This record gives sequence, C-alpha cells and structure tokens, in this order.
Amino acid sequence: QDLPLGAYAVTATATGFQSLRMDNIPVSADPIYSLPLKFPVAHQATTIKIVAANLSLDTTTTTQPLGTEVKFTDGTIQRCQFGDELYFAAGPSRLPSIHTTMLGYCRELGVPLEVEINTSRSALMQCDRLNGGKAAQLRQVVNDTRGHVAELLAESINRGALDQ
Repeated sequence: QDLPLGAYAVTATATGFQSLRMDNIPVSADPIYSLPLKFPVAHQATTIKIVAANLSLDTTTTTQPLGTEVKFTDGTIQRCQFGDELYFAAGPSRLPSIHTTMLGYCRELGVPLEVEINTSRSALMQCDRLNGGKAAQLRQVVNDTRGHVAELLAESINRGALDQ
C-alpha cells in the first residue's frame, strides 16, 4: 500500500531492547529510504532462586544438649538421648590444632577452649613410602607396629642375659 507523502513518526520494538521512536521522517516521491535503527539495550534483570536444604544442626550454639533434634534432608529425625551432664559439641567452635593463628587469637582474647580428642581405629592412614602407598586402617597400623617392635625386641635379647 502506498503511503501518502509527508512526515511520519516511526516506532520500532525488539525483544531485549528499549523501544525506539524517530519523529519527522520525511516520505517523498521516488527516493528509496534506508532508516538505520540503533536500539539501546534494555535494562536486563535476572532473578536467581537458590534452593537449599534446611540446616541439620544449630550452628549458632556450640552444644547440642539432651533432647536436641537434628532433622536430616531425607526426613529422618535424630534426637540426642544421652545423660543430662553430657552434650555434643556441634557448633562452629571446633578448631584443628594446625590453625595456630586462630588459636593464638583465642589465647590473646581469652576465649576459653576445650580439648576434643577424636580418634577412630577405623581411620585410614597413608604414606607413599609405606605399604606400597596404599591406605591402611589405624587399628592395622597400631597392631603391625606392636608386632614389629616385639620382633625387634625378641631378636635383640641375648637369651641368657636376663638370667644372670
């Protein structure tokens, strides 16, 4: 369809860009017009929804006394059912002994600390130079060490020396 001659306003839109309006665009007989459009990028906003499981422990305190419930993400509930005088140290106050700077701050600021001894004979120990580099359970390492020490002692004793 032919447009009547005159001046026009042109409005253009594109997804992700601001609308563009150009006024007083002349339309006259015979010329072919090219209308360069430069769309400004629209302000983009992205909404991110973070989905996370509920915390299973109250880490705002350092202890879980008798009756405390721990709710796991699978729906399992575990209740602390030990004696009145006992508690489980579940909070953020556990510091490994290698964190000497943090322990120094505690000492400097007078923060009281308790020693926690946590050992398990099922823990794995590994050394590249021993046992072919394969990990071994602590119980095996302890018992093997006792056996080797006993063997060394037996070999080093002069059988008659203890009788004299």
